[in-house]
Formats: sequence, structure tokens, C-alpha cells
Amino acid sequence: MNKIIILGSSGQLGKTFYKQQHLFNNFELLFLNRSNFDFTNTIKLKNFFKNMDFDVIINLSAYTDVENSEKNKKESTLMNEILPLELSKIVLENDAILIHISTDYVFDGIKKTPYEEFDKKNPLNFYGLSKSLGENMIMRNNPKCLIIRTSWVYSEFRNNFVKKIINKCQSSVKLSVVNDQFSSPTNAYDIIMIIKYFLNSFLINELDGTDVYHFSNRETCNSYDFAKEIIQINNFDIDLNPISLDTFKSNVKRPKYSFLNTKKIENHLNIKIKNWKESLEIFFHKNQYKF
Repeated sequence: MNKIIILGSSGQLGKTFYKQQHLFNNFELLFLNRSNFDFTNTIKLKNFFKNMDFDVIINLSAYTDVENSEKNKKESTLMNEILPLELSKIVLENDAILIHISTDYVFDGIKKTPYEEFDKKNPLNFYGLSKSLGENMIMRNNPKCLIIRTSWVYSEFRNNFVKKIINKCQSSVKLSVVNDQFSSPTNAYDIIMIIKYFLNSFLINELDGTDVYHFSNRETCNSYDFAKEIIQINNFDIDLNPISLDTFKSNVKRPKYSFLNTKKIENHLNIKIKNWKESLEIFFHKNQYKF
């Protein structure tokens, strides 16, 4: 297993992967983004891989804007549903492996205990629906594939909760954040490391069909606690106020509880996942992020 093609190199996971590519020096990596290759053009996609020699496709591309997904359903469908379908066909035809990133938003948040891999899905918004359908498309074809669901991803790149809080703290003295939506923040760097562990494990070579794993940093928190930790680490002087998700100005429903059970991935890879507070501290103090 030598050649890996990474789709979505301009997103926050893709940019994080590109920055950490030195950790994958035993592989040949090819990074692609939509500025140099339109993944949503099915004909071009098939033709590109037709004569390509590769072992693994890592799909880090997605339409992740939850609000705009409701308005741009066609784009969301192309990226989150149709692309995974086509990739599953491509890896089947080439006896290759697909690693696909999905989301906690495939769940409705009604459950009060951590979501396990094969709990019933019931997305509340179109983003979650499109990602859920993308999973279904992959599972229907059942290629050699790892579907990794994650939650509340942040990095030094693109738009995410951490960057939003920092920007608001630098331009305001008051900030209101939801205190009744629970999950776990996940450092993009840790996701890339999980991919590395999979690539170097026997599990990837013994894949027989599609398997689902949950990965996020350990322990749950609400958005308010997440924001509070960001503020404390960076010594911002700001008035932070808790508000209810029901009063949040949005027409898009979100799961109130989407914490993922990570026991399966910990046991199969024999790893211990970092607590979200620990990983957030590392993010700021180990040169992963500068502002």
C-alpha cells in the first residue's frame, strides 16, 4: 500500500493533512482540491481514476456549511452523497480502499448516552441528511472502506468554532454562546493521526467490506464550555453569556446531543484518545495555531 490520493486538500482537514504530510513519508501522496479538479463532475472523476495507479482514496471533501446546505441542496447533494457513491464504485473497480469522513449530524440528538456506530440515524437538517445518504451509498456498494464519523472539528484553517470565538473576542466585549448543545470538540490534527494509525495497522489490510468508526476527542461538553475554555487559554477579557439553542437565530435544526462513543476505535487501534481540553491546549501552545 503505497499511493494515496487525498480529495479535499483545500478544506480544514485537507490543509491539516497537507501540513502534516511529513508524517506519511512512507507513502506517495497526491493532494487534489476542486480548484484543480472538479470532483462533482462524474465523467471527469471516472476518467481521472481510469488510468490512475493508486491504493487508497481519502475523501476529506464535503459541503460542511450547515446553514447554506439548506439553500444549496444541489451542491450539498453532489459533494456529500453523489461523490461518495462514485468513489465507492471506483475503489471497487480498482480493488482499492476508501477512507471517508462523516459527521455526528447523522443523528437526531434524542439519545442521552454516547452514540454508537450502528445506532439508528435520523438527521435533523439537510447537511446531516446528505452526509447520511452518502454513507448509505457507500454501504450499498460495500467496498473496502472506513467511514469515520467525527464531531465539532476545528483547526487553524478555514471557518470553524475556534476561529469564530477568537475573532469575536478580538472585536467585542460581549459574547453569547449556546449552553444546551452537547458533543465533543475534535482537533483536526488528531483526525489526521487516526488516519495514519489506520494506514499503518493490520486492520486496513484485512478490510472485507465497509466498516464504521466513531472518532472525537474524549468527554462531552456544550458549546458554552468550549468557548469558555478557548477564552481562558488565551486570556481574553470578555463577558460570556449562556443562551439556549432554541433562542439561537437559525432556521436549521441541530442535534442537542451528539457525543460519539469511541470505544470501538480505541480498542481496534489500541490507542488512548486525548481529552478535548488537553487537545485544545496542545492546539494553542504547540505551534499548531497562531493568530
